[in-house]
Amino acid sequence: MSKELNSTEKGWYRNSLDSEVERYWNGKTWTRKVRIVLNSKAQVKDFLETDPKQAFDWKALFTRERIAFLATTLGLVVVGLFIWQSSIPPAINDQSMSHRTFPATPSPTNTKKPKPKFVETSSLSETSVCKIEDQRITRTQPNNVGFPLTPDIIPAVGTADIIVIAVDFTDAPGEGSPAKFLNTQMDKIQEWTSFFSEGKLTFNFQTSPDWIHVPVASGAFNIDPEVANGPNAFRAIQQEMAQEIINATGNQFDWSNVDGVLFQFPASIQGVAKDLGDRGVGFSTPQGSKNLFFWGGGQYHHIDSGSLTKQTKQDLTWAFWIHEMLHSQGLALHSPGNGIQTSLANNQYGQSLVLDAWETLLLGWMPDEKVFCASSDQLGEANLILSPIETKVPGNRMGVIKISESEALVIESRRATGYSSGWQRDMNGILVYRINTTLDNDRSQECCGDLGNDPAFTKWGYFLLPEGHTPDTSQGPMNQHTKLMAKEGDKVISDGIIIELIYSGDQDFVKITKK
Repeated sequence: MSKELNSTEKGWYRNSLDSEVERYWNGKTWTRKVRIVLNSKAQVKDFLETDPKQAFDWKALFTRERIAFLATTLGLVVVGLFIWQSSIPPAINDQSMSHRTFPATPSPTNTKKPKPKFVETSSLSETSVCKIEDQRITRTQPNNVGFPLTPDIIPAVGTADIIVIAVDFTDAPGEGSPAKFLNTQMDKIQEWTSFFSEGKLTFNFQTSPDWIHVPVASGAFNIDPEVANGPNAFRAIQQEMAQEIINATGNQFDWSNVDGVLFQFPASIQGVAKDLGDRGVGFSTPQGSKNLFFWGGGQYHHIDSGSLTKQTKQDLTWAFWIHEMLHSQGLALHSPGNGIQTSLANNQYGQSLVLDAWETLLLGWMPDEKVFCASSDQLGEANLILSPIETKVPGNRMGVIKISESEALVIESRRATGYSSGWQRDMNGILVYRINTTLDNDRSQECCGDLGNDPAFTKWGYFLLPEGHTPDTSQGPMNQHTKLMAKEGDKVISDGIIIELIYSGDQDFVKITKK
């Protein structure tokens, strides 16, 4: 430096006579501030050099070769970013749901806000305290809404034996080979069941690679849609049609240990307007009389229904099959939020295809050690950390606050990933619902009156809206789920209990306070 070190005159001074770089002298020592002077004008100011103790000729950094190298590198980075951006798929919506891969890795949530100091409260009661007993007196359905789970036609744990048949008729011939389609649906059932049952249930499938031909017309069996849980005017016709199909299989299958049958019909199916299904029906088989569950999708499952395409319905056949089999494993389903896109219990072709935490516990699939349980009379204040049910993040999977012998509040953490990857990307938080095991599901207006969570129509569970949220009465059940999610900072208040989501990241930090 040309500046004398004992000078106290502050200012900018050149590194050398032929240098274009100046460094700032603060009157006592050289600082790290440097600037480049071109044409007697300072073009770059307050640049911090890495070592303030050494003079450095910055001009040497800006050679023609280095500038060319940097320009080339910058150009390659820009091109790479453009290609990467172009490869990102469009956001998933109702019509692209069928292309989801399950399960997926968790979606990013809160990456900016650090985790707060949060000491988790141990469960205040044994999980058995929160397994509310089924206390219905008048039952419109045999399926359970509370504990204990009544053994049903299809086992909830162990191995379920199911025959899957692609069936065609004289007036509805099958096209091509159904093997690839059937194998895909069966694989997805196994994957889903393994994920949610944690290996407690597996399926043993039998199927045929070809269409099994029934030598009668499908139109000979007239089966109209019915009111759910209402009188079944077509039960005898459904059983007759199912028996005709079983007769047509000959000796292709071993019926010795079979629990149920799933039928896949061609798109040209006649007569069956929506579903062919029943349970606990005695059928004649090559291995004798068998008490079975059966289900097959009729014309509705092969046509577009508004934004719900026939392709989505076909691709998600596995989800519909799971839903129908769960009924014959003892679950009532269709609550909380019938028709709302929060689980395949409520909407088999919806954007979220999980099983709600309460019924996962009821099936025996939720380990007791993953449940936070407390009676409201024990509760003062508690901190709960919940892991999303769509992920395998370790920790509690649900919280249950028992508020009476027949009622409880249930909290579950949710994320727009895995089996809920059809959701909008910001659907991350907690769902809270109130159960009452004295009630049964009234599904009489699910087509054209009930928004899915209306107390005017009794259900064993209802979602609780966060403070400040209101249902959108202009929309049907399909679009209510966005109003139900409590996000970071939201509170849900019921029965004198405040449930507040403090922090939402890979897990949800929930504060529970009794007023």
